[in-house]
Amino acid sequence: MLRFIAHASADCRAVSAAAGGAKEEASKLEDAVLNTTCVLEAFGNARTKHNHNSSRFGKLTCLGVTPHGKGGVVSSCSFRTLLLERSRVAGQAAGERSFHVFYWLLEARGLDPDSYAMLGGTARSPAPPAATEAADTIYAASEEEAEGEAAEGRPEMDAKLAGGAEGEAAESKAAPGDTIADDPIAGGTDDGEVKTEAGEAAPSSELAVVEAALAALGFSAADVAGVWSTLLGLLELGNVAFIVPGGEGDSVRSEGGGGSLVEEAAPLERAAEALGVPAAKLQKALTMRTHTALAGRGSSSQIPLSPSEAAEARDALTRHLYQHVFDFLVLRLNAHLAPPSSGGKGGEEARSLMLLDIVGFEDVGSNSLEQLLINYANELLQRLFNAHVFEREAALYKAEGIDDAAVSYTSNDAVLAVLSAAPYGLIPLL
Repeated sequence: MLRFIAHASADCRAVSAAAGGAKEEASKLEDAVLNTTCVLEAFGNARTKHNHNSSRFGKLTCLGVTPHGKGGVVSSCSFRTLLLERSRVAGQAAGERSFHVFYWLLEARGLDPDSYAMLGGTARSPAPPAATEAADTIYAASEEEAEGEAAEGRPEMDAKLAGGAEGEAAESKAAPGDTIADDPIAGGTDDGEVKTEAGEAAPSSELAVVEAALAALGFSAADVAGVWSTLLGLLELGNVAFIVPGGEGDSVRSEGGGGSLVEEAAPLERAAEALGVPAAKLQKALTMRTHTALAGRGSSSQIPLSPSEAAEARDALTRHLYQHVFDFLVLRLNAHLAPPSSGGKGGEEARSLMLLDIVGFEDVGSNSLEQLLINYANELLQRLFNAHVFEREAALYKAEGIDDAAVSYTSNDAVLAVLSAAPYGLIPLL
């Protein structure tokens, strides 16, 4: 639908334009809207058992439409996203994949997804990812860790990617307007060979399209390199495994030290380098929890985590950071698509057109609390849809004496009652 509206808006401009040059200048916003689809699908869509290009986040698209000639044109666009299925970052169900961008990035770097546990791989990453010029421009885990490090040249992501595991746990020739949806098996082909020259890895066609779209949307080369470095860092972070000091069992907590140790230093060091943080501080964030006393002056203490708890902290950190990368992209897209300042000039007021795309319902073998809440939110949205589209329409028919027998739909009231009705609904019991 968004693609159709963008093309219709561009056609309206073309009909009204006095010259081809005016048309080209005027259609930039429509081109930008199409480019956002490419970016959001790369970072928010994934292959599932039932859909090769399934959106794993909800999106409310707010379009400003201004009367133009005999029609209307898009004058602004913004996105509000919700319910990103970030649990997919740390692991996926059998037969499913993580977000498209991870696989395209690895293909461009000549790396094997099977080397990364986060993608269901069984092998360990054999070598560090290729260094990027922006590897030191990502973020620092806290203001303390940023101390002494040069902040000049860092992308805007710096402020967004601040935090630790504990808080979350407790140019190519690709056309910028092309999108993932043009590929009938988006994100699913593994047989396309990427040719290289002089031994350098050429970007995959999918990644090239995404990079071209990001560039057209105002992202600098440093911004893009910073995003890629962060994603590679998350993949390395997923390979960090933990063991008990002395190997006496998962419940053992050694005195005067951590309750778990990093099994191999290499993945941790590569993750820290890609994320731009000291390896020692990253290890501490994964293996220790800060407890702040509520009484007194708020004194704090460090509590060591067991290997299973450290693994949970690691997964929580990867989910948390990916969410911030996604939010950073949406923030920048909205800024780029914001309506220009009128400068005090008069003009016809833009009307609003909103498109809601919700996450598809998933019936997976093993559900987490996060997936339960996502499904619950979708049920609430479906209930609202039923009320506006069917119930109000039926009431209008009845008020006007029209037979409303044709208004037929499936109510989900019983499902909502099982999930949330007090006192014995599933969520109140939890």
